[in-house]
Parts: sequence; structure tokens; C-alpha cells
Amino acid sequence: MKENEISILIPTLSRQDILLKTLNFYYNRKVKFIFNICDSTTETSKLFLDRIKYLSKVLNINYFHKINFTDRQAIFFLMEKTETNFATFSGDDDFFIPLSLIKCADFLKRNPDFRVTYGKSIMVDHKSLYNKKNRISASSYWGSISFDENNLIDRLNKLSHNYLVNIFGVHRSKELLEDYKISSTLPSRSLAEVLQNYLTIVRGKAKFLNIPYLIRQVHPSRYLMPKNLSISLVEDNMAEAIPIFINSLSEALFKEGIKKIDAEVLSRDYTKRYLSTCENVQILNSKNNLFFVDIFNKLFFRIFYMFKNRFFRNSKYYRDFLNYLRIIASEN
Repeated sequence: MKENEISILIPTLSRQDILLKTLNFYYNRKVKFIFNICDSTTETSKLFLDRIKYLSKVLNINYFHKINFTDRQAIFFLMEKTETNFATFSGDDDFFIPLSLIKCADFLKRNPDFRVTYGKSIMVDHKSLYNKKNRISASSYWGSISFDENNLIDRLNKLSHNYLVNIFGVHRSKELLEDYKISSTLPSRSLAEVLQNYLTIVRGKAKFLNIPYLIRQVHPSRYLMPKNLSISLVEDNMAEAIPIFINSLSEALFKEGIKKIDAEVLSRDYTKRYLSTCENVQILNSKNNLFFVDIFNKLFFRIFYMFKNRFFRNSKYYRDFLNYLRIIASEN
């Protein structure tokens, strides 16, 4: 497997400085992946464009400026532009371990019944990563779970209890396009991600490889799905998207051999499971509104995450990323 058989798809909006730092990481590694970038920033400076041109002397960059695109439209646009056999989605501040992308694509090439593969992934606090005085604060992003059951219902049951954002894994490009097509026009940003993840698991298996794969950053400008169900239903247009979500999942189940009536029941059941998860988070948040309860919870979780971070830093899962974290911190 060659690097130029894999595309990294990066949508970005108003974070051109962050994007350049990310591309600089790959530039210093002299990688040969294809970088498809859709920039929806209203205005671009000559300095930024000159830097993209400079990086393109080493990196294979296809840069598109589409100011009227939503994030879903930008992602789908990049998928349609992809010409390589394999592709993965990246935030504009994510760092893939280059060798791991190749290993994941190699696995897919040898195993046609698997639809996506990925390795270890961590979340790193942005400030701690670039502050040499403090220890890096990090946690596991998705653990080490595979969805390799032959029965698709078993895979979906596991996904409903162990949600994993598999769009960040390596996919066959045509399959990724197929799985995301409906999400590209879905009015809900959060359900668009969930639907693609479910459709991928319906249509094939997912494999975790025990290798360092992806580093994601936590910072104030990073988009997070609403934790309040009522906000999601109204502000994120989830209520409008739910019928589309149910129908799309039902059709995918039917095409995979599930009886139509059973597919309809199952799609509604999995939708309710996801909404119940959102609802449980809302209930937890509402309980924290009492002043003294809120103070106690903040103190408890502060202590809890301090010990959790210390424990995680001593794990092999984290140590596999340590050299890469040091490289990223030193280059930015």
C-alpha cells in the first residue's frame, strides 16, 4: 500500500492558522497522502494562500474555497472529489499517525467484509499540549472496541451501547461516499454524524487495530454536540431530521436482508436508544442546577478527572502516543 492511495479529507471554517499547523505536521513528515481541503472561510488572505502553495511543493494538496457550504456539504463535496481507493475524514486540528493510515488501508484491502478500520485514538487538551510547564492532559477517545460480529444486529446493539465516531477511520472511498450521502443534506449536524456511523456498521464490520492512530484536540473553538436534548431538537433541527434518520436506517437494514417490517421496528428502536442517551445526559445536567449540588459535582469531577488523567498517562495506550505529542508540541 502506498501513501498516495489514501486521501485525507479536511473541511475547515475560519481556522486557517490551525489548518496550517496541522498541514505543517504532515509537511515535516514528507508524506505522500492526498489532502482534499474544503475551506468555507469567507475571506482568505494572500499570506494564507501563499503558505498553501508553499506546502504544496511537498504535500499533494487539492484546495477548494466554498464559502456557502455547511460542514455537511463540505464533507460530501470532498468525498465526491476523492479519486483514491481509500479515504478518511479529519478535523482541521487532528493528527493522524502516517504509518497507521497505511496499516488500516492494508487491512481493508485484505478483508473485504470490513467497511472501516482504525487504531488507538486520544483526546488531548490543547493548552496542556503546548505548555511545557504543565503535564499533558489526555484521555482515550474511543478505546479499543471492534464491531466484527457477523450478525449486523449484534454490531448495532454493540454500537448503541459503545458509540464510536467511525468517520475518522479509514474507509473505501466509494463506501464512505455511500454511507454519508444522506447525511450531507440532513438538517441536524449531530444526527448527520450518528446516521453515517450507523449506516457503516449496518453495511459492514469495523476493526480496531492495536496501533497509535489519531490525536484529537480539546479547545474552546471545537464543536461539541449539544448535551441538552431540547436544545438539540430545536436549535440543531434534530426533530426535523428524526423521520429521515429512521427511514434511512430502515432502508439500509432492508437492503441488508432484514424483513421490511422488522427493519422499520429496529430503526425506530435504535433511534429511541440514541435519544435516550441524550435525555439521560440532560437529566444529569438538570440535577446539577442546584447551587450546592453543582459545587459538589464540580469538585468531585475535578478530582476524578485529575486521577483519571494521571492513571491514563501511565498506560501503554497513552505511552504509544508520547513521542508524537512531543513532536507536535515542538513544531508549533
